[in-house]
Amino acid sequence: MVKLFVVRSFFYSTSLWSVRVVWFGSMLKFSLFIFVILFNILSSSLIAQNETTDSANYKLQEVIVTATRTEKLVSKVAGNCEIISKNEIQNSSVNNIDDLLKSAGSVYVNRSWGIFSKNSSVTMRGLNSSSRTLVMLDGIPMNKLSGGAVNWHAINPDDIGKIEIVKGPVSALYGGNAMGGTINMISSEPDKKASGSIKIFYGDHNTIGTSLNLSGKDSPINGFFWNISAFTRKGDGYIFIPEESITQYDKPLYLTEYGLNGKLGYKFKKGSKVSFNYHHYNELRGSGDSFFEKDGSYEKIITGIYTLNYTSKIGKFNSTLGAFLYSEKYFNQDESMNNFNEYRLLFRDVLKNDYGINWTVSGKFNEKNTITTGFEIRNGDVNSDEDYKTSTDFINYHGNLSLYGLFVQDDFEISQKFNLVAGLRVDYARFYNGSLFVTEPSSVTGYEGDVNKKFHESNWFAYSPKLALKYSISEHLSSYISYSTGFMPPKLDDLCKSGKINRGFKLANPDLLPEKLKNFEVGANYNLNKLSTKTSVYYSIGTDFQYFAKTGEVIVAANGEEKPIFIRKNISEISIKGAEIELKYNLHKHIQVKASYSYNKPTITKYNGNDSLNDLTGNTLLEVPSDMFFGGFSYLNEKIINFDISYNYISAQWADDENTIELEPYGLVNIRISKDIKKRFNFYIDIQNLFNKIYVDRKGQLPPGRFSMLGIKVNF
Repeated sequence: MVKLFVVRSFFYSTSLWSVRVVWFGSMLKFSLFIFVILFNILSSSLIAQNETTDSANYKLQEVIVTATRTEKLVSKVAGNCEIISKNEIQNSSVNNIDDLLKSAGSVYVNRSWGIFSKNSSVTMRGLNSSSRTLVMLDGIPMNKLSGGAVNWHAINPDDIGKIEIVKGPVSALYGGNAMGGTINMISSEPDKKASGSIKIFYGDHNTIGTSLNLSGKDSPINGFFWNISAFTRKGDGYIFIPEESITQYDKPLYLTEYGLNGKLGYKFKKGSKVSFNYHHYNELRGSGDSFFEKDGSYEKIITGIYTLNYTSKIGKFNSTLGAFLYSEKYFNQDESMNNFNEYRLLFRDVLKNDYGINWTVSGKFNEKNTITTGFEIRNGDVNSDEDYKTSTDFINYHGNLSLYGLFVQDDFEISQKFNLVAGLRVDYARFYNGSLFVTEPSSVTGYEGDVNKKFHESNWFAYSPKLALKYSISEHLSSYISYSTGFMPPKLDDLCKSGKINRGFKLANPDLLPEKLKNFEVGANYNLNKLSTKTSVYYSIGTDFQYFAKTGEVIVAANGEEKPIFIRKNISEISIKGAEIELKYNLHKHIQVKASYSYNKPTITKYNGNDSLNDLTGNTLLEVPSDMFFGGFSYLNEKIINFDISYNYISAQWADDENTIELEPYGLVNIRISKDIKKRFNFYIDIQNLFNKIYVDRKGQLPPGRFSMLGIKVNF
């Protein structure tokens, strides 16, 4: 494994800053970041002298809402953010919406089984676990409070018009989960009185699917607008076990999924707008093994997402009021055989609900100050039944978590060159109605007897300040320095769920507190005509990170072996040293080149696990690649052909907390070729993992290899 340099950045109150760059090997790597930042700043006067004032020479600058909860030019944001446009979504080689995020620096998409993956982990800025990155759909959080995960399968890429990515902690505006950053998927709105499309595709592993989209609106200014879409996909799958390890019980993964989305809205003459969205998704995914049951082990998920949004004017301020309900019904049939050839069958039924409201008001308070303020109420509950059909065990756990947040942010224009952003959010959380019931347990579940336990209530506060200063060196060149914070609330599954884990037995902990992160960052952005670059260097300090700690007690397994009992606690501190650079260059009106590179070094700096034999101090967080690179080339010409090719490199990473198992690095090439005929027909071929690169994930399982898909889309 190639060693990278280390960047040490220490920030002391308001005075001492030092950045030390050390680099090893033959590659320049991180020095490129510092070079670009210094070059941009030192050459600003020359750039300013050579800039023309003819605005026609400049491309239209993109507008982002997520970064400040109000419309703002990307170039005016005091931070690192990125937009993936509808055009990029339509012309990239993707099978799932999260595939698009691989092009963004410091965003790691871990989907090792391709479309057959049960879930995808999307993380940012050197942090692992999906629960440390806030994912939203039209401003509604998609991270479930029960476990923090995001069901990316439920989002149809054809329904998304834009993706906004804000990197670094943004809990000052959005509260929980926004430690590494925020990803906001914004659904499309109709741009014609009536239009539609239908798509049919077929791919490897007998994968077949369709997609239908219909939309329309009364007029460009006011009136009703609507959208209806539906999609289906089915595939036979593949066996993800290495050939030498395959047994008679290993079967191909399989999937069957369909979704239905609807939007109805009305635009008022004065600029107000109200809309109602409904998303329904149903999926069935095989787990790759079958013993006696017809369908083997599988997971079935039914998802319903309801959102209501109302935007209006209150004097000179813009107001946005939203409400949502996110309901998920999960069923798991799990077959297994232990080392003694004892067969086990488990039925697991789980109902998860997240619901809440939010209100944001933003506008110019005076000539210098733009104020954004509001509140958010978010509630989550989980109710789980585990019924062991081959033994007498039955387990039920339940819990509720409520979050209440108030926030305010001031964007103060000090001068034409300087902008100061100061914000603060206060969140209050309450865990209640926690309970655990176990009846007639056996050695299968590890409980010593019946359990009828109601957990005590608990609560905590989280304070999330932010301070950022932006310096506009010229019209197209700017730099910034920022201090931001983020936190991750404890998961309901950890607050009220006890049970067996691989290492032993886990106890619920209703007193678990949120993880916290402080981030210090400096960066520069350059945007002129055909070229745009973004660079940033950051240093993060995490406290109260959650890990399993031994209680000192043991349970006796079925074979007589004693295994330790753990409880998840806030026992760790970490630091992250990282940097990233992104570049977009329009070589021609039909040609665009895009590249990004990021470096992250997350280290556990303190660990109080009450286990001297497994002290994790000094270790690197698992499943975090130190180096990631993305390079893409697009040629888009409706009269001739559309062609997109990309390369994604992921460096080595640790598969375990103890840093004893290292996964090999890999690089994947994806291509998409499409042809438009009279703007009505579009024929395309997508090939992911073009060179059939085979690598293993942390569980020793294999990807599907090269995956090709042919399709035709008809517009009407």
